[in-house]
Amino acid sequence: MNDASDDSVGEGRGSSRRSGSRSGSRSGSRSGSKNSQPASQDLEESLEDLRRRILEVDEALVDLVGERKELVLAIGKVKGELGLPVLDPSREAAVVRRAAALARTRDVDEELTRDVIWRIIAAARQEQEGSS
Repeated sequence: MNDASDDSVGEGRGSSRRSGSRSGSRSGSRSGSKNSQPASQDLEESLEDLRRRILEVDEALVDLVGERKELVLAIGKVKGELGLPVLDPSREAAVVRRAAALARTRDVDEELTRDVIWRIIAAARQEQEGSS
């Protein structure tokens, strides 16, 4: 696994919450090597904490994508039973617009959000076409 890619994915909104959380306890002099070793160790521990948090978020994302897929398949089944077309491009576009608006209110990259939602929709569409 490439640690550099993991680090870049997690930097942004959530990482600022922990910045300085451990360094506040170090108000003494920084001259001399005695203080630099613990500060370095604190930073390494902070980095590991952030990496663990990224793994937790990744697990949650995978779970949510799986849950969404199951919901989409259930909707497709109900639509089929009702005689409605499974694919609804205007509804798909509305879902993407809503996600982009939500991203905007939460200071999340809108374009990334659109890309992710469209990709999830495309995968669900392929699965629905394969199961019908």
